[in-house]
Order: sequence, then structure tokens, then C-alpha cells
Amino acid sequence: MQSLDPPLAPKGTDSMIMESSDSRLQDLFNEAAGKFEGLDGDADVRHFEIGGRLIRIRFGDGQIGDLLTPAINHLAVDELTGKPLTIDVWQSREAPIRLTQDDWRHAVSPLEALGPQDFLYCQPDIGMLVLRRGDRALLCYRDINEVPPWELAIPFRVILNSWFQRDGAQIIHGAAISNQQDAIVLAGVGGSGKSSTALSCLTHPGLFFLADDLCLLSSPGAPMVHSLYNSVKIRRENLSRFDKFDLPELDHLPFDHGKPTYFLHPRLRHKLAVKKPLRAILLPRITNQTETRIRLGSAQDAWRALVPSTFAVVLGDRSVTAKHIAKLTQSLPVFWLELGTGHDQISQCIAEFLANLDASTDLPVPPFAPHE
Repeated sequence: MQSLDPPLAPKGTDSMIMESSDSRLQDLFNEAAGKFEGLDGDADVRHFEIGGRLIRIRFGDGQIGDLLTPAINHLAVDELTGKPLTIDVWQSREAPIRLTQDDWRHAVSPLEALGPQDFLYCQPDIGMLVLRRGDRALLCYRDINEVPPWELAIPFRVILNSWFQRDGAQIIHGAAISNQQDAIVLAGVGGSGKSSTALSCLTHPGLFFLADDLCLLSSPGAPMVHSLYNSVKIRRENLSRFDKFDLPELDHLPFDHGKPTYFLHPRLRHKLAVKKPLRAILLPRITNQTETRIRLGSAQDAWRALVPSTFAVVLGDRSVTAKHIAKLTQSLPVFWLELGTGHDQISQCIAEFLANLDASTDLPVPPFAPHE
């Protein structure tokens, strides 16, 4: 019986997935699909509208669905009226397909395995195997109870990004907030203040939350930012600032030492936006000054803030990701958000900035943009 860990089998057949025929991937997909369809009992089917696409997720049992959907439940819909993208999810100690050692070596490399095309990908550290073919994806976990909190906070991102990249959109590592009309993206490395800034805006009556960690950008014309997850991560030293929200916490596993994770839905559903036109990129950084200030940045600054962290968190085809981010940084104004020590001023500063964006049609666009 082959587990979801890379096997220690002898080197053998030259059947690497990256060199395989389309028919081979089809055979592997059919083999895994047969395992899902052979499960006992009826699937637990749930529907969502994510990034403007209808998504049908069929879970092998209700426990899996209950653990994987809190982060996306704000995007749930009662029924589907068009052709959906489908994700089938189940758990099994036995891998749903048989692969050689060379196959596994390729499948565990996101640089080789992932992209907008059909793929096979395995993440052994969390016991996850994914196959995507066309508009259907198969997701098998070794044991859903072993999945770490960070995966439960941003589930399905590998599959979703593959579909969205295929359609010309891109998931990025960044927070996003809006007023009634427009949105901004907050980009920066961990510890720069993205999460605390996004959460501070929940206290402002005119601001709304789209994302803490990952959001989707599409640009059929003007750039749009879409909410993906209602999960938020807060550094332990900042928890007291948000006590009044009384957020339900996602239980942490013993080996997880990250930020505590919370869900804004359903308690704060009235503060969640689904999609908004994207007008600017803000790069937060913590300062020792009292007041929060905004000053002009450059596309190079945004590039440096977005690309490395998006590569690390989102996974996928890096050349496609880089091209999308280059287009984004060329088309939007970029500003530094210098966070002051007066936390109550941050949300008001951002609200005034968004109001000025709404009133202006001639924003300065940074002159530098990285070459595609």
C-alpha cells in the first residue's frame, strides 16, 4: 500500500509527469477519480462563487467540509445556475494513485508541477495530493485531522490559482480593504503591519474587509480585487487590540507556532466585501512616529513587496505570476503607508486616502516598472 509520502522505491521507469503524455495524466486522474467515486455514502456537496466563478465542492464526508469551508463560507451560494468548476475532496491513508519514485520527485516540486495547465502535485508535509484536469480537480488528504491551521485558513489555493491563472487572473499575497466604491491592496513582508492594518479598518464605519493574507486580482479591463478567505491572523502581542470583536479562533495543532487564526464570518459578515475596483497599492511599514502618513512609492517598491512572498505562499507558475504582478505594478499608483504609533489614526488615514481616490481621476503613476 502506497502512502501519501514519497516512496522509497528503487529508481525505475522513466515516467516523469513533466515528460508524460496527456493520456498518462488522464489515466492517473481517472484512477484517482475512481477512488473518490467509490467512497461509501453520499458526498457532502457545497456551492460557492469565488472570483466570479461558480465552484462546486464535493466532500467525501461532512467532517472534511466542516474543517475546510469556514474560510470561504462568506462566498457560499445556495445553488448553481451555470457550469461550475468542481473540486472533489476526501481523505485516505492510501495514495489514490500509484507512482514511481521519479513521478513523486516531480510531483513534490511546485516549480515543476504547478501552473495554469493540468497538473499533479503532492505536498507530503501536510499529506496532500492534488490532480487537476480541465474544470475538475481532485484533492486527497492523508488525514484531515493532521492538516495544519495555516492550510485550513487558506484552503484550495493551489487549485484556485491554477484555474485563475488559466483565465488571466492571479492570487497574490496581500491584504485588501475598501470603502463603498474602491479598494486598495496592502503588500509587504511578514511583520510589516498588513494584518493589523486590515483589521484596524473593521472599526471604521466606512471601511470594509476583503483579505488579510491572500486575494485575487483580475483585470478584464480595470483591475478588480476579489475576496477569497475571511480568515485573519493576528500576532499574539496585538491580540488585546481586537478583543472587542470576540472572534472565533481556529484551534492550533501542537506543531503550529504561527499567529492565532480567526474567521470574520459569520459574526462580522456586514464588514466583508466580495469584490471592488482596485485603485492603488499601499506598502505598510511600522515607524516610531506618532502620526500615520502616506507618501508616494514606486512600482519597484511594490514589485519587491509582492513577488517574493507571492512566490512562497501562493505557489504556481512563477513566470505567469511575475508577468501578472508586473502588469499590476505598471497600471496602479503605489504609496508607502508609514504606520504611526497612534493605532486609532490608521483607519481614518486610510478612509481619507480612499475618499481622495474616489474624487480624483489623475493619480500619479510611478515611473518605474520591472520588465516582463
